[in-house]
Amino acid sequence: MGQAGQKGHERMGSISGPQRYRNWLLVDDHQPGQASMHLQCDEVLARSAVEQGTAVLRIWQSDPGLVVGQSDLKLTGWAEALGKMARAGWPVSVRQTGGTAVPQGPGIINLSLIWPEPGDLTSDEVFHALMTPVQQALHSMGILTRPGAVPGSICDGRYNLLVGSQKIAGTAQAWRSIRDEGALHRYILGHLVLFVACFDVNLTEVTNQFYGYAGGQAHYHADTLTTVQKQCRALMPARSLVAEVRHQLVTALKRWVMAC
Repeated sequence: MGQAGQKGHERMGSISGPQRYRNWLLVDDHQPGQASMHLQCDEVLARSAVEQGTAVLRIWQSDPGLVVGQSDLKLTGWAEALGKMARAGWPVSVRQTGGTAVPQGPGIINLSLIWPEPGDLTSDEVFHALMTPVQQALHSMGILTRPGAVPGSICDGRYNLLVGSQKIAGTAQAWRSIRDEGALHRYILGHLVLFVACFDVNLTEVTNQFYGYAGGQAHYHADTLTTVQKQCRALMPARSLVAEVRHQLVTALKRWVMAC
């Protein structure tokens, strides 16, 4: 797979089963940069996926920042919050998928799923497609997870991944369309964020700070979140742990696609 600053691409063969898609492209993206660049990359890959008839799975990480959903654009202090967060070293980007603010940084791994022409696929199936390989990767490291909600956690929803009563990953999705050669083509964009290591940053505090500036009513609690680092009690340095989790996730994604 790719080295730092590069992208590793691997095409996966024809499959059947719940994925209901024949061709997959796995992108292990080590390109550094802000979250906004990675979100733009999703949009470019979505158009390519529609044109080529290939579904995409992409692993990526970004520089420190905050990624918010479209609903946060309506907050009365939105413009003020943008400036204050940027000056604090937490630039804000807007994603297509739903939900509320999610921090990004070197201890956080993202999985993007782009699924062209979904047919009769359901949103529940998309969430399970995002979660299943991540659950398998974490299980290989001795961490058992289950889907569920955690009231008081950042970007809460029914399809978080939980360890006990704490959130270790969250998901979001959007159903979009692209016009290509006069025809309108639908696709699904799904996101999963996995909290691996915090690098001494209180992610909940950063999120609360944004909503305080923006005039939002949300307030989140730090004890609702956990990380891979806390759960596996790894003795390795945080950066080494992030690399190991990425490796396990790539392995699990390959198995998930080829086994179905």
